[in-house]
Amino acid sequence: MENTFRVQLIEGSFSQEEAREVLSGLLTYKINFHELKNFSHQERQGREHAASLQRAGALKADKALLSSWLRGIEAGKTIRLESVIHLCVEEP
Repeated sequence: MENTFRVQLIEGSFSQEEAREVLSGLLTYKINFHELKNFSHQERQGREHAASLQRAGALKADKALLSSWLRGIEAGKTIRLESVIHLCVEEP
């Protein structure tokens, strides 16, 4: 088995609304992931999961900036989206 893997997650041109829907959905999913991780950690450990809270906050800020940026694009323009995920096995 190889120690690396590559996934072409997004590739294409999208309308403003399509780009907002795709990217907002991804960001919302990641925000929810970190908020659930924090909740679970609080239930099990009795304290917040600082890294998850920090990451969720950063993602929320990015989501707001992205929304603002998309609103500023001239009507009728398309947006090219490309997203590649690189995975690499790490040794403990």
